[in-house]
Amino acid sequence: MDLEVLKKDLKLSQLQNLVNSGGFKFTEQANKPWFDYTSNWIGPYYVQSMDVFKREVDRNIAINSMKMYIDYFIDEAVAKIISSGETRDWPFGFILADRLKSDMKMLYKDGSSFGIPDIQLQGKTILHVADLNNEGTSVKKWSTMIQKAGAQITDILFYVDRMEDGVDVCKELGINRHAIIELDEEAWQYLLERNYISPKMYQELVEYWKDRKAWGCKKILEFPDPLVDLIRNEKKRDRGIGIFNNYNQLTNSELAKKLDVNDVGELLHNE
Repeated sequence: MDLEVLKKDLKLSQLQNLVNSGGFKFTEQANKPWFDYTSNWIGPYYVQSMDVFKREVDRNIAINSMKMYIDYFIDEAVAKIISSGETRDWPFGFILADRLKSDMKMLYKDGSSFGIPDIQLQGKTILHVADLNNEGTSVKKWSTMIQKAGAQITDILFYVDRMEDGVDVCKELGINRHAIIELDEEAWQYLLERNYISPKMYQELVEYWKDRKAWGCKKILEFPDPLVDLIRNEKKRDRGIGIFNNYNQLTNSELAKKLDVNDVGELLHNE
């Protein structure tokens, strides 16, 4: 079997599965200039990998693809213990651990854990299973927790990888990064060819993929009003302030000038 062909088949079939389950939102369909992310950056799309769990058929297709990937691309010894982080990693990790007859380690955001005792992890290598890779913040956290328990995450399998800063984080930590769906130019081309996105949306996605920060600076200067709405929304204020600070710095204060303020405090004062 040609393993590269298998990897591509898994990627495209699961890309289709994610589309079928409604896991994508694009700016052109949502009639928005940009989406705000929890990372305090903006982008042209939103992906929710957990949507494959809405229907049993989509869930089974997703889990079967991950099981096949592990069988062909990840050392069997590593997959004897699976870790997954709170909360969205867990559904993927639980089912795969059951399918593989592997021990399970649940990692919590507060630093606690549940599952195979730490004493049994000493010197072990672990496969971490996650729903999504973006900035890599969670990867650092989970890796540190496992190291404190005396083990090492040597491999991590994502259902979806946004191909952003998390890719470099895995490299820095020496973790073998695996992903069923990599959201790169090939993925966007697939969606374009099947008319899930327009040629204009495709260009937006490719531009974003090639230089996310340049795309974000351009868009937020062109469409700053949604940012003002975020900052004046009490529930999303912190995110709005974070986005303002990030892009104001990147644009050398051009964003503040566009909004006719000196700093974010004036936006709150003028509310």
